[in-house]
Amino acid sequence: MLALGLVLTLINIVISWRLGRIAGDNPWGAWTLEWATTSPPPKGNFVRLPPVKSSRPLWDLAHPEDPDHQRPPRHDQQGHIRPEERNHER
Repeated sequence: MLALGLVLTLINIVISWRLGRIAGDNPWGAWTLEWATTSPPPKGNFVRLPPVKSSRPLWDLAHPEDPDHQRPPRHDQQGHIRPEERNHER
């Protein structure tokens, strides 16, 4: 089984290397600041630092009508997720 897993991994590496697409700057569609720069990052990372008002600054830039920094906190004082947030993906 170990040999089979190794062979399948090597096949996947060869196929991805030959036929795989280049991922781009933000392949995951993430909302945090490290994904705001190009890949590989230039020296100094940013020409101008984007405004940071929340834990998801790229969300704030992409959705000015619904910025994250104006939303109520997800957790109560004890650190539990508030009931209205349990069924929602931020």
